[in-house]
Amino acid sequence: MPKPFAALPGDAVKKRPRRRYDKIERIYNCPWTGCTKSYGTLNHLNAHIVMERHGSNRTSAEFQELGKQRRKANKDETERLARPDSSARPRGHSTLSRSSDGETK
Repeated sequence: MPKPFAALPGDAVKKRPRRRYDKIERIYNCPWTGCTKSYGTLNHLNAHIVMERHGSNRTSAEFQELGKQRRKANKDETERLARPDSSARPRGHSTLSRSSDGETK
């Protein structure tokens, strides 16, 4: 019986990083009535449509406006996160705390 293949140390093949299931933005929804599937890529949506016979393939032109809205939302979110957070401390409150006897610490 032949021996199983043993990988040599240092010859490990680096795999590409994959997106986690819960991190994928599922923006491509199946248009078929009653189908609730959605996908992160147009290619995966089209594969679903062909396999399930849910009509003809979708084109990227159908999703151009959706892409514009998504890019604008991502840009707004990035700008919001880049701003210093002024809402962390309520306005009008001092950073100093007072003890029960009224002294400022």
